[in-house]
Amino acid sequence: VVTYLILAAGTVCTEVIYLSYNGDLKITWGEACTTFGTFCRKATASVAITFAALLCYILLSLLSSHRLFSTFAAPCSAAYAGR
Repeated sequence: VVTYLILAAGTVCTEVIYLSYNGDLKITWGEACTTFGTFCRKATASVAITFAALLCYILLSLLSSHRLFSTFAAPCSAAYAGR
């Protein structure tokens, strides 16, 4: 759940950064990074940190599942139990 929340926050923040750098002329929203340069630099750093945290959660999840499933033996099915 936390991984999906971080992914959602990262994608929304990426969209805001994209609009801040490029604007959207269809809705007459100009780019804002020339005026608010500090905001754009901090927001870009925040997006990078968010996706780094997402990669850490994915890595931890893979390591955790590997350790869990390598600890226990696979269950035998009923068809092979009699052999």
